[in-house]
Amino acid sequence: MAIKNLFRSPLLIIMSVLLMATALLTVRPEVTYACSCVVPGAPLEELERSAAVFSGEVVSVEAKPSVVQSSGDPVTVTFNVQTIWKGEVGSTVTVTTAMSSASCGFEFTEGESYLVYSHKGEGSDGLKVSLCSRTTLLSGAAEDKEALGPGISPGSRATPAGTDNTGISKGTADDKGTPILLYAGLSLAAVLLIAVILRVVRQTNGRGKK
Repeated sequence: MAIKNLFRSPLLIIMSVLLMATALLTVRPEVTYACSCVVPGAPLEELERSAAVFSGEVVSVEAKPSVVQSSGDPVTVTFNVQTIWKGEVGSTVTVTTAMSSASCGFEFTEGESYLVYSHKGEGSDGLKVSLCSRTTLLSGAAEDKEALGPGISPGSRATPAGTDNTGISKGTADDKGTPILLYAGLSLAAVLLIAVILRVVRQTNGRGKK
């Protein structure tokens, strides 16, 4: 009887409904699906497919606050970049990934360093990272680092050997000297030829006058 009397109170009924609603909203829904990936290719194949490939240390991992959360919600991850193999990447870069591996998100840990293969998001200029890529802890990426080569540091510009910063091939001292000597020889030969022709013409005119 006491319980029935309690639920007859409008205030208690409203409070009970609010408590139940709050509990339902704050409980994270169970994921009813799992990530399905195609096995990534070799390092150079994935380099070709990726929009940017770099290594760096995670300085922050941030998820947008939301009352109802899902494993597919985006998480923003910021890196201090160490080495770049592909893409327009600066000293810091931000990527997004799904919150959980259940939605093919890569679960980054702040303070750890990773080798990251990222792609362009659909309808977005931002970089995204998937669990299905070759992204991995840098400490376990020996095969990738060997295949990719040394890469470049942020802010530096790689130039092919034998070229200057404009990309124009730099000649050697012999390359520069050869055209000068050639032009000088041709000029001297032309002067001598003109002198010989003038002398022959003078001699011919002199004979004609006699």
